[in-house]
Amino acid sequence: MTNPESNVSNEDNYRELVENVNSIVLRMDTNGNITFANRYACCFFGFQKHKLLGKNVVGTIVPPVEQSGRNLAEHIHDICAHPERYENNENENTRHDGSRVWVSWTNRAIRNADGKPTEILCIGNDITDLKETEQKLQKEQIMLRRLLESQHHEVQLIAYEIHDGLAQLLTSTVLQLQMFDHLRKTKPEEAEKTYQTARQILDQSIAETRRLIQGLRPPVLEEAGVATAIRLLIAEQEERFDMDIELICDVQFDRLDPLLENALYRIAQEGLNNASRYSGAKKVRVTLQQKGEIVALEIRDWGCGFDTDTIGSDSFGIEGIRQRAKILEGEATIESSPGQGTRILVQIPLDSEENPAAAE
Repeated sequence: MTNPESNVSNEDNYRELVENVNSIVLRMDTNGNITFANRYACCFFGFQKHKLLGKNVVGTIVPPVEQSGRNLAEHIHDICAHPERYENNENENTRHDGSRVWVSWTNRAIRNADGKPTEILCIGNDITDLKETEQKLQKEQIMLRRLLESQHHEVQLIAYEIHDGLAQLLTSTVLQLQMFDHLRKTKPEEAEKTYQTARQILDQSIAETRRLIQGLRPPVLEEAGVATAIRLLIAEQEERFDMDIELICDVQFDRLDPLLENALYRIAQEGLNNASRYSGAKKVRVTLQQKGEIVALEIRDWGCGFDTDTIGSDSFGIEGIRQRAKILEGEATIESSPGQGTRILVQIPLDSEENPAAAE
């Protein structure tokens, strides 16, 4: 025979345990109204118990919409209707002061004699620090992926440089040497000229190799920043290709994040290379401007131009410009037409997650 006093004692012990456990313990009816909250729950959410009891969880300790955009009002409604589907779940919650926290919930239906749910017992634990760590790791993973993509594109762009310059010089050398071998017995004078031409091209190849090595990360870009580096690049291009290049520089920043500085320098380099090698232009204008939180780089030439509809993914220089802008959440606009020259405009945000640059 069951001792009534024993039952009362067990119930008191149970209540004492629930009240003092270091976990959130709530009960809500099938409409989402709170019917019980232990001391820890009241302390955690910052409410006095009478301010919680009878209140709907949505709008009291659960925001209608999560910061991610998830509709929590619908989520709670579904938990009340089908608690067996949500034995374990995580969602954002709100405290009395409006701050948001993350809670991991274990939900169990309390059923009547007919087996119908009348209440849901919800036991929760604060996982805010864990969630913040997860979100930080996710951002770091995104950043790492962007960096890896950037490195991959750097390799591609180096390949483009080698293809457009060094590889063609070496191919020309091979052709000259083959011609020399063919002529040396029958036409020694022509063979000698061919040999000297091959030597000259080899000298150019060595110079181009040195330029490529230095161009991987120009020391001036590391030491003085992108504006100064572009000025020196323009001076080199003017001397090398006998061009008139105007520079307009209107920026407020001193230094930028290395990824952004490198991208802007490479884009200027690609644009000037395209103008010098293919456009036949003698006049080029480079504009570097800061427009609020945007840095804009424009390379305008008055050369032969081209049909932009013919640009494909194998157009190494143009594709390289587009990819660099895309990596840093920017955009590249290429405008050209035969006989009308070319305009390259790149705009990149200063404060994107992938580019934590700060204007000074």
